[in-house]
Amino acid sequence: MTKFKDLPIKRKLMWIIMLASVVALFLACAAFVSYEGVAQRRTMVRTLFSLADVIGDNAYSSLLFNDQKTAGDILSSLDTDAHIVGACIYDKNGRPFARYLRAGAEKYVTPPAEPEGHRFSSDSLLVFHRMVVEGRPVGTVFIQSDLQELYFRLRLYTGIVLAVLLVSALVVFFLST
Repeated sequence: MTKFKDLPIKRKLMWIIMLASVVALFLACAAFVSYEGVAQRRTMVRTLFSLADVIGDNAYSSLLFNDQKTAGDILSSLDTDAHIVGACIYDKNGRPFARYLRAGAEKYVTPPAEPEGHRFSSDSLLVFHRMVVEGRPVGTVFIQSDLQELYFRLRLYTGIVLAVLLVSALVVFFLST
């Protein structure tokens, strides 16, 4: 291939424009993937807090009347979400009151109760939501979700970005010949 300096100005301009276009496209795609990752994480947090709130509202009377079976039944409704690994309702003293484990998670250990909030680990999202009735804390709902949906979406978007970049590289190659 001839050296860049020996190419006609028309060909040099085309190369520069194509290179700038590919770089801009790559940066736009990278920004898109980054935004989607952040947005998906926020959505997961909001969804789990909503679930924890509903569970807390339904389980309050179970805590009040010390009915662990009903609290367990409420938690077992989480089996409709394949991404929920485990959940727990803690009493006001932070002791586990009722638990839910996804099928196949026999070795799962519920963590000790924590203050209201969420945190991400390498493979899961943990949400702790305080149950408050008439201004008094009555317990805590804990839900842990895996991050498989997040990772699936990121792999999907990364594949799209790579496909776009491959097509761009092929266009540049064919225009340069």
